[in-house]
Amino acid sequence: MSLPARPGPAVDAEEWSIHHRLFYRLVVGAPGSRTADLQLLYDAVAPVAYRGTTISKCDSRRWRRKLLNDLQDAGVVVSDETPRGWIWRPTVDAVDEALLARAPDTVEAEQ
Repeated sequence: MSLPARPGPAVDAEEWSIHHRLFYRLVVGAPGSRTADLQLLYDAVAPVAYRGTTISKCDSRRWRRKLLNDLQDAGVVVSDETPRGWIWRPTVDAVDEALLARAPDTVEAEQ
């Protein structure tokens, strides 16, 4: 699956997979988090996020990192390398009311 190339309101969050949307929401909710921190957050919220769906969470940390890279390639998140790991934050253009309105909670979007 490829994500749209343009950030901001032009990004159609409905085309994202449930995994992409969940990681996007984690980055928006915890800007400035390291990759390891986002992995821990994902493990904590995944049981609730995937409840009621036939989709299972991503167990591979490498696959989760690919999801973050996909979001970065789409221009909705950025990362900075630090001595303690990569720091992730949403782009200024991507965090606006229109995009957040089209990126509802992951469980509701899949039902």
